[in-house]
Amino acid sequence: MAQGKFKAPKNASKVNKKQKQSGQAFTRRSNAPIKSKKGKYTENQKIKDAISRTVNQKMEHELRGRASDTVARISSAQKAVADHHKALAEESAASIKVQGDNHKNTDQKME
Repeated sequence: MAQGKFKAPKNASKVNKKQKQSGQAFTRRSNAPIKSKKGKYTENQKIKDAISRTVNQKMEHELRGRASDTVARISSAQKAVADHHKALAEESAASIKVQGDNHKNTDQKME
């Protein structure tokens, strides 16, 4: 059997609860605030955005410059091939003229 008297647990009154809550038990946080990590990430993101923006602007400027050039930049081999084709075209045009002139002359002789 139990010896002694049964002790009922004491219920804290509302006054005692309010006093415990209003006490300044946690003053450490306001005196030494913890720096948030968000600032570091946003700063890194801003730097990345700035870099990508400048790279895109440079690339766009370069592409627009290349597109606006009227003179095509070709290598020496491409230039040699172009000159060769140009010379062939001139020769064929000259031979066509000569043949055309001969054809006209034969027409005049027939009359």
